[in-house]
Amino acid sequence: MTTPRSLLSKPDGARMAARAVTENSKQVTEVLARIFKFFGGKFKPWGMVKLDRWVQVGGKVAGPLVAVAEAYFNYHAEEAKEKADRQLRTLRADMRASFADIARQFDAVLQEQSDALLTQLYDNPLEDASALAREIVAGGDHRTALAQQLSGLVEDVRLQIELAVR
Repeated sequence: MTTPRSLLSKPDGARMAARAVTENSKQVTEVLARIFKFFGGKFKPWGMVKLDRWVQVGGKVAGPLVAVAEAYFNYHAEEAKEKADRQLRTLRADMRASFADIARQFDAVLQEQSDALLTQLYDNPLEDASALAREIVAGGDHRTALAQQLSGLVEDVRLQIELAVR
Protein backbone atom coordinates (compact mmCIF):
# COMPACT_ATOMS: atom_id res chain seq x y z
CA MET A 1 0.00 0.00 0.00
CA THR A 2 1.31 3.44 -0.88
CA THR A 3 1.11 6.00 1.89
CA PRO A 4 1.43 9.77 1.51
CA ARG A 5 4.69 9.62 3.45
CA SER A 6 6.19 7.04 1.06
CA LEU A 7 5.07 9.13 -1.89
CA LEU A 8 6.79 12.20 -0.52
CA SER A 9 10.01 10.29 0.12
CA LYS A 10 10.37 9.66 -3.61
CA PRO A 11 11.05 12.56 -5.97
CA ASP A 12 8.24 11.58 -8.36
CA GLY A 13 5.78 11.37 -5.48
CA ALA A 14 6.86 14.75 -4.16
CA ARG A 15 6.43 16.24 -7.64
CA MET A 16 2.95 14.74 -7.92
CA ALA A 17 2.03 16.12 -4.49
CA ALA A 18 3.28 19.60 -5.45
CA ARG A 19 1.32 19.45 -8.71
CA ALA A 20 -1.79 18.24 -6.86
CA VAL A 21 -1.54 21.14 -4.38
CA THR A 22 -1.18 23.62 -7.25
CA GLU A 23 -4.08 22.17 -9.24
CA ASN A 24 -6.39 21.74 -6.24
CA SER A 25 -5.48 24.77 -4.18
CA LYS A 26 -9.12 25.50 -3.25
CA GLN A 27 -9.68 22.05 -1.78
CA VAL A 28 -6.31 22.17 0.05
CA THR A 29 -7.23 25.60 1.45
CA GLU A 30 -10.58 24.28 2.67
CA VAL A 31 -8.95 21.27 4.36
CA LEU A 32 -6.33 23.46 6.05
CA ALA A 33 -9.03 25.89 7.20
CA ARG A 34 -11.13 23.04 8.66
CA ILE A 35 -8.10 21.66 10.50
CA PHE A 36 -7.31 25.15 11.83
CA LYS A 37 -10.91 25.64 12.96
CA PHE A 38 -11.02 22.18 14.53
CA PHE A 39 -8.17 23.15 16.82
CA GLY A 40 -9.94 26.36 17.81
CA GLY A 41 -8.54 28.82 15.28
CA LYS A 42 -10.65 31.61 13.81
CA PHE A 43 -10.31 33.30 10.44
CA LYS A 44 -10.90 36.91 9.72
CA PRO A 45 -12.89 37.48 6.51
CA TRP A 46 -9.78 37.95 4.39
CA GLY A 47 -7.91 35.04 6.09
CA MET A 48 -9.22 32.41 3.67
CA VAL A 49 -8.11 34.50 0.71
CA LYS A 50 -4.62 34.90 2.15
CA LEU A 51 -4.42 31.19 2.96
CA ASP A 52 -5.49 30.34 -0.60
CA ARG A 53 -2.74 32.59 -2.02
CA TRP A 54 -0.17 30.95 0.28
CA VAL A 55 -1.26 27.49 -0.85
CA GLN A 56 -1.05 28.49 -4.52
CA VAL A 57 2.41 30.05 -4.06
CA GLY A 58 3.50 27.07 -1.97
CA GLY A 59 2.42 24.66 -4.70
CA LYS A 60 4.28 26.64 -7.36
CA VAL A 61 7.43 26.87 -5.23
CA ALA A 62 7.28 23.21 -4.15
CA GLY A 63 7.99 21.93 -7.68
CA PRO A 64 11.39 23.64 -8.04
CA LEU A 65 12.20 22.87 -4.40
CA VAL A 66 11.57 19.20 -5.06
CA ALA A 67 13.90 19.36 -8.08
CA VAL A 68 16.61 21.02 -5.98
CA ALA A 69 16.11 18.49 -3.18
CA GLU A 70 16.28 15.65 -5.69
CA ALA A 71 19.55 16.97 -7.10
CA TYR A 72 20.91 17.37 -3.56
CA PHE A 73 19.96 13.82 -2.55
CA ASN A 74 21.30 12.40 -5.83
CA TYR A 75 24.59 14.21 -5.19
CA HIS A 76 24.82 12.77 -1.69
CA ALA A 77 23.93 9.30 -2.96
CA GLU A 78 26.69 9.53 -5.58
CA GLU A 79 29.14 10.78 -2.95
CA ALA A 80 28.25 7.85 -0.68
CA LYS A 81 28.68 5.41 -3.57
CA GLU A 82 32.06 6.90 -4.51
CA LYS A 83 33.16 6.78 -0.87
CA ALA A 84 32.14 3.12 -0.64
CA ASP A 85 34.01 2.39 -3.89
CA ARG A 86 37.12 4.15 -2.56
CA GLN A 87 36.91 2.17 0.66
CA LEU A 88 36.50 -1.06 -1.30
CA ARG A 89 39.52 -0.26 -3.48
CA THR A 90 41.56 0.59 -0.38
CA LEU A 91 40.47 -2.62 1.32
CA ARG A 92 41.39 -4.66 -1.76
CA ALA A 93 44.82 -3.00 -1.93
CA ASP A 94 45.36 -3.66 1.78
CA MET A 95 44.35 -7.29 1.34
CA ARG A 96 46.71 -7.70 -1.62
CA ALA A 97 49.54 -6.18 0.43
CA SER A 98 48.71 -8.49 3.35
CA PHE A 99 48.67 -11.55 1.10
CA ALA A 100 51.96 -10.50 -0.49
CA ASP A 101 53.47 -10.08 2.99
CA ILE A 102 52.17 -13.50 4.05
CA ALA A 103 53.61 -15.01 0.86
CA ARG A 104 57.01 -13.43 1.60
CA GLN A 105 56.94 -14.74 5.15
CA PHE A 106 55.91 -18.20 3.96
CA ASP A 107 58.70 -18.17 1.38
CA ALA A 108 61.24 -17.13 4.03
CA VAL A 109 60.11 -19.94 6.36
CA LEU A 110 60.22 -22.40 3.47
CA GLN A 111 63.76 -21.32 2.59
CA GLU A 112 64.84 -21.73 6.23
CA GLN A 113 63.19 -25.12 6.45
CA SER A 114 64.63 -26.22 3.11
CA ASP A 115 68.15 -25.73 4.43
CA ALA A 116 67.33 -27.88 7.46
CA LEU A 117 65.64 -30.47 5.25
CA LEU A 118 68.59 -30.64 2.87
CA THR A 119 70.93 -31.04 5.81
CA GLN A 120 68.78 -33.86 7.17
CA LEU A 121 68.44 -35.58 3.79
CA TYR A 122 71.96 -35.22 2.42
CA ASP A 123 74.63 -34.03 4.81
CA ASN A 124 73.96 -36.31 7.79
CA PRO A 125 73.71 -39.59 5.78
CA LEU A 126 76.70 -38.60 3.65
CA GLU A 127 78.78 -37.96 6.77
CA ASP A 128 77.73 -41.34 8.17
CA ALA A 129 78.55 -43.03 4.86
CA SER A 130 81.95 -41.41 4.66
CA ALA A 131 82.71 -42.44 8.28
CA LEU A 132 81.78 -46.04 7.43
CA ALA A 133 83.87 -45.89 4.26
CA ARG A 134 86.88 -44.70 6.31
CA GLU A 135 86.43 -47.60 8.72
CA ILE A 136 86.24 -50.04 5.80
CA VAL A 137 89.38 -48.58 4.29
CA ALA A 138 91.09 -48.64 7.67
CA GLY A 139 90.65 -52.38 7.60
CA GLY A 140 88.54 -53.35 10.53
CA ASP A 141 87.64 -56.95 11.25
CA HIS A 142 84.04 -56.51 10.48
CA ARG A 143 84.26 -55.17 6.90
CA THR A 144 81.20 -57.04 5.71
CA ALA A 145 79.00 -55.58 8.43
CA LEU A 146 80.35 -52.08 7.70
CA ALA A 147 79.69 -52.53 3.98
CA GLN A 148 76.12 -53.62 4.71
CA GLN A 149 75.60 -50.54 6.91
CA LEU A 150 77.00 -48.36 4.12
CA SER A 151 74.69 -49.92 1.58
CA GLY A 152 71.74 -49.41 3.98
CA LEU A 153 72.64 -45.73 4.39
CA VAL A 154 72.87 -45.25 0.64
CA GLU A 155 69.44 -46.88 0.24
CA ASP A 156 67.99 -44.61 2.98
CA VAL A 157 69.39 -41.53 1.21
CA ARG A 158 67.90 -42.67 -2.09
CA LEU A 159 64.46 -43.20 -0.49
CA GLN A 160 64.53 -39.82 1.24
CA ILE A 161 65.48 -38.10 -2.04
CA GLU A 162 62.60 -39.84 -3.82
CA LEU A 163 60.16 -38.75 -1.09
CA ALA A 164 61.44 -35.16 -1.20
CA VAL A 165 61.06 -34.97 -4.98
CA ARG A 166 57.43 -36.15 -4.91
